[in-house]
Amino acid sequence: MKVIASLSVATAMSISTFGQGFVNLNFESAQNIPSVSNIGEYPVSVANALPGWMIVPNDIYNLMTYTLDPQYQWDNSVVLVGGNLALSGNYSVHISDESQINQTAMVPGNAASLQFEAFNGSGTPRLDNFYLMLGGQSLSYELLHTGTVFNVYGANIPSYMDGQIETLEFGGNGDSEIGLDNISFSTASVPEPSEGFLINTGAVFFAFLRLIPMFRGRRPRNCISECLKS
Repeated sequence: MKVIASLSVATAMSISTFGQGFVNLNFESAQNIPSVSNIGEYPVSVANALPGWMIVPNDIYNLMTYTLDPQYQWDNSVVLVGGNLALSGNYSVHISDESQINQTAMVPGNAASLQFEAFNGSGTPRLDNFYLMLGGQSLSYELLHTGTVFNVYGANIPSYMDGQIETLEFGGNGDSEIGLDNISFSTASVPEPSEGFLINTGAVFFAFLRLIPMFRGRRPRNCISECLKS
């Protein structure tokens, strides 16, 4: 069973999309995966490794790589990983360079945002050269939670897409090494960075206003004319 990271937003509002269109969002539906050693890379069919998903690029045999080997090389491909390479559960997906995964299905009718677990092969929270698209529209995602194995990101969904058949796509657009897992839709919106910035800025401003009298010095309680002049 997968362990979903606790979030300060939308934790209690996550909604399942199984039966509503999108499937295998946690990549645990892999089937007929061979028992292999922790060394090497093994070919498996896309249909068995990633039911419900399509991958790009894809070869004429409709095969992709499965591995448990921590030393395997990222090489412009989509790879199903297991063992200690999985972010959580039994399987995760690695997306490198300009490869992508996509699935076309119905967006839940009350979805406000989309969340996912990911890690960057470079070790930074920023997902370099990585994009998320829904219905052909690029979605801007924000860091919601920082963990030791992976981070959780979220992106708001345009309301007009609710209940519509759309294509969900995760991919790289350059030199990227991204691990992906536990995609989910939520009824809660992702806070915009500007909101927090404005709140913090406003708090600092009002605190400053309260400190202004301290810089003017104390005035005698019973001053009248002299205080009016100052």
